[in-house]
Amino acid sequence: MKKMLTLALAIAALATVNVAFAKADETTRQNFKEKVEQWKEQRQASLEKIKQQKEEFKANREKFTAERCAKINERVQERTTNFDSAGAKHTKVYANLIERINKFITRFDEAKLDTTTIKSHLALLQTKIDKFKEDYAAYIAKLKETKTVTCGHSEGEFKGTLLEARTLLKTVHADAADIRTYVRETILVDLKVLKAQLPKTEENKD
Repeated sequence: MKKMLTLALAIAALATVNVAFAKADETTRQNFKEKVEQWKEQRQASLEKIKQQKEEFKANREKFTAERCAKINERVQERTTNFDSAGAKHTKVYANLIERINKFITRFDEAKLDTTTIKSHLALLQTKIDKFKEDYAAYIAKLKETKTVTCGHSEGEFKGTLLEARTLLKTVHADAADIRTYVRETILVDLKVLKAQLPKTEENKD
């Protein structure tokens, strides 16, 4: 009888322990489930934050690009205006130069001097001036093109167009230098030689 009672007590105790373990397992599972939910919520919050940061970065970048675009366009416009003015001055100077040389040639012709050489040199000078005008126009066109590609285009495309404009500008400078050298070393030499052949009454006229 005592053995039966002891066995019953042992079974009851074991059942109590099993119930306790079952409750502990349920608590553990519940805690794990809650932690998983918390992790999911934290992960979702992190993803939302990253998304928001990306959108803010994109908005700031677009704003920066727009501001940069406006500044570049302003500088290009200013430079274009300045070079348009400079080009007009160069064109006027060259036109006056050609006119003045032609006046000298007229005087030399009237004095029955041989103007074949200076006329051929003048024709070549006009060719050089025409090249300057063409290269200058190409430079201005390319410079204006940089204005159109600053917005809505890649930075590489803008830099490429700007590099082309700078290359054209170097050509323009070279053209102007070539004209100056040719006038100094050829045209002025021709004029000096012919003026020396003028009669004394004509030599001092401008």
